[in-house]
Amino acid sequence: MDRIRSISWLVTASLLLLGLLLQFAGVVAFSWIFFVLFPVAVGFASVVSASRTSTLTLVLGLCAVGLFIFLVLAVAFGLEGFVCVFMAMPLLLFALFLGAIIGYFCNRTIWRERIEHEKKVLVVVFPLLLLLGADRLSSLWEEERPNTTITSTITLPQEAHRVFMALQSMDTLDAEKPWLLSLGLPVPYKCRLEAEHVGAKRQCLFPNGHITAEITDYRPGVSLSMKVIEYELTGRHWFHFDDAAYTFDQVPCGTQVTRTSSYWSDLGPEWYWAPLERLGIEQEHEFVLRSLKKNLERMTAH
Repeated sequence: MDRIRSISWLVTASLLLLGLLLQFAGVVAFSWIFFVLFPVAVGFASVVSASRTSTLTLVLGLCAVGLFIFLVLAVAFGLEGFVCVFMAMPLLLFALFLGAIIGYFCNRTIWRERIEHEKKVLVVVFPLLLLLGADRLSSLWEEERPNTTITSTITLPQEAHRVFMALQSMDTLDAEKPWLLSLGLPVPYKCRLEAEHVGAKRQCLFPNGHITAEITDYRPGVSLSMKVIEYELTGRHWFHFDDAAYTFDQVPCGTQVTRTSSYWSDLGPEWYWAPLERLGIEQEHEFVLRSLKKNLERMTAH
């Protein structure tokens, strides 16, 4: 265990990866416990297990290296997408550094002498035990987040019925991507409707999966509403689309299309993740509506 002072980055990466695998297996949730409490404990364990002669700069650097390796492995193994990893990094890094700083000062005050081999083993195991225990306790009082609704609009020069028909099935979605989609947020490339009536399935295809919805309201030129029944995208087991709807309102200059999406998420802390989730959905709306506009312009040109 003495060698751990030179490989504390490996302790950090390994513990975080084990925690992610527990989440991926459905054993723990992606709550504030995973993103805040657990990495604080990982940073603490990595430093307390190391040599107390290490400098604060060194232990923080090793924690950062371990976090980087963990994030690369999470993306490489398909456990999470790049954008999700990118968004999580600041929160995880802050929590790791906080734990490492606490561990660093504990090494110089409470434990002036190096702790014994057996205690080092317990310290390394401690973050996983804390993750499991705290997750179980939190499930007793934490409530599910309510559904969030996002609405976006665009005004197009064509009449409502024509816009409706162009949107119900879209063979091509290739508008300019907003910046989050350019970084790697899931981008649909085709949406197809199997039949033109209530109860039919509409499927949007992505390079890494698909979303299937059942039509609940089908009124050409007026509204198209859907209930999401299947959602398969890499790393999105914590995110759940509920329903989606389009309404078409005739205005003096054409048709105003309103897109509404309803979803809920397991991610916590909510104060950190909710604004990022909202931004991601708004940018996906923007991409789909831009693609609709581009497709209609192609049709008009021909």
